[in-house]
Amino acid sequence: MKREMEVCVLSDIELGVPGSNPLELLNYLKGIQPNLLILSGSVVNNRQFGKRYFSRKTLMIIQQIMQMALQGCKVVVITGSGSTELKRFAGVNLGNIHLREEMTFKLQGKEYLIFNAPEKRKRKKWLNFIQKLFSIFRRDSDLYESSTRENSSENFYSLSLKKAFEKKSDAMIVQQNNSGGISTVDFKGRKIEIYHPGNWFENLSSLEYSKGIWELYQFNELDFGLRNPKLEVKDSDKNVPDEVVLIREPLQFRV
Repeated sequence: MKREMEVCVLSDIELGVPGSNPLELLNYLKGIQPNLLILSGSVVNNRQFGKRYFSRKTLMIIQQIMQMALQGCKVVVITGSGSTELKRFAGVNLGNIHLREEMTFKLQGKEYLIFNAPEKRKRKKWLNFIQKLFSIFRRDSDLYESSTRENSSENFYSLSLKKAFEKKSDAMIVQQNNSGGISTVDFKGRKIEIYHPGNWFENLSSLEYSKGIWELYQFNELDFGLRNPKLEVKDSDKNVPDEVVLIREPLQFRV
């Protein structure tokens, strides 16, 4: 039985990256039946666009997402305005599959804004070198690096809240920490709910909305009865490597 839900949010699935847990993701997608599936963060790793192929496992996930769309699930890919290669396709509609830089939707009278975390601005190398050198002379380089990360994180967090405030949204969904979570903050006199789906690549988590309740789901292989490859007996004569499928060259057919 598939678990029915109104909304499912997955962030940073990093298709094509070794260790991106494609089998777990495929089983998760096959085990749910959402009305709205939102894919945010890094959906396809940028390195994949420079290759001539996708692996079989990656294509199986793409096929599953397309099948869900054909069955009536609305799929929205949040491309963002950062360095992702998908941003050039923002605004494209392919049946039930939509690519957007950001989107808003309403649930039980609340307006939700979902977008990717603001992109970190690249600093000039010489400036980083001078500041790091200065911190070494002060013998507090660890303190400098720690404070830099904290200030950077706080800056992104403030920008996200400001964006939701300007859009007059009641809540925002944005991936800004790996573990995920749900919280409420008071920003300029108005309460804004914050939903973090977590990082699927590192934490195998997702955000689900069902029966009026948001929940952070943590993947558990026991929920899907996945086989343990260490307990399987393999025939050495049938040990076939992972199949690779070309996608940029036309297939040759003979009649």
